[in-house]
Amino acid sequence: MTRRSIKIFGERNTGTKYLSELLRLNVEAEELPGVPPRWTLPIERVVPGPGEWVEDLFFALTYFRNLGWKHQLVHPDRLLRSRAVRSGSLLFVTVTKNPYAWLLSLYRRPYHQHFPRKPGMETFLSTEWKAIRRENAGKSFPNPIALWNAKNQAYIRMRDGLPVLNLRYEDILHDPRQALERICKRLSLPWNGEGFRNYLPSTKDKKKDFYYYQAHYREERWRKKLTPAMIATINASLDRELMAFFEYEILQS
Repeated sequence: MTRRSIKIFGERNTGTKYLSELLRLNVEAEELPGVPPRWTLPIERVVPGPGEWVEDLFFALTYFRNLGWKHQLVHPDRLLRSRAVRSGSLLFVTVTKNPYAWLLSLYRRPYHQHFPRKPGMETFLSTEWKAIRRENAGKSFPNPIALWNAKNQAYIRMRDGLPVLNLRYEDILHDPRQALERICKRLSLPWNGEGFRNYLPSTKDKKKDFYYYQAHYREERWRKKLTPAMIATINASLDRELMAFFEYEILQS
């Protein structure tokens, strides 16, 4: 049997690491790398350069093998299409997170942004988001909400001619076994959930675990951290069609 391959795309703080761990524990398929290897970090410290040049160079040179950084703005280019058609055994899996909750997570962990002084949440929502080279998104986005819009619009566009499964982070947490069953079904892999192994540790915070995140997002505890002003700012830039596609509620300020 041809070995099946999976490529995960998802923004920062959307549970892509957790999904990777689930795949590793349960699914007989190869995940194409989506993060730079560990050896790139020491090189950048020894030979500094603009931005994150070593990681950017790594994905520029290896794109034909791994199809790029998992947080990139996905362009359904000729390579993605030919790779999918030629292999016949590659599935793209995208992960989307509720934008209100995601923006709170991004504010706590604004990966690849270097603020001289971290702004307050309301200011952050209106602050330009500078893109790094391996993001394939130009120089910047007007704000983090525009970043969410662009990345998730790209995930929907992938459905035109590519084998893609669009998942929501909240659904993965609600029933990780079912999420894996959907992946296996799309890949024609014989797995029915028997012997399922969950990944319980947090991939970011040792004080938290799977059950914490499951309850946090199921009960939408994050709503308590949003002010009416924050909601109004988010709503002013939020793509309504995307919200409808992913079945997320537009909050009222």
